[in-house]
Amino acid sequence: MYCRNCGKEIPDGSSFCPECGASQRDDVQVQNVRTVESKTNTKSIVGLVISLIGLLIFSSLILGPVGAIVSYFGYKECKERNENGSVLAILGMIIGGIAFLAGLYIQAMSSYYYW
Repeated sequence: MYCRNCGKEIPDGSSFCPECGASQRDDVQVQNVRTVESKTNTKSIVGLVISLIGLLIFSSLILGPVGAIVSYFGYKECKERNENGSVLAILGMIIGGIAFLAGLYIQAMSSYYYW
């Protein structure tokens, strides 16, 4: 028997050529390669959006902390499930904190000027 690839003589019934490693079988199976889809964590996105809305509405003392909390849980899920979105979650926590502080400042200034 001769190799189909390199032409060297190989033992009868060989599955692979010892010289070049080429398969000698007709029924070579092709393995399916599964692609891993990397998805972005939804809680990270939602937390960032809530935090941004809280920042745009300065007088909102609720949306900033809610966005930061949702972003925190999104960050934890990103690490546990190996998902994308941890940077979005960190931004959501930072912006949520800034939104909360801005809301406190606006509330303090408005009560100072109206009393």
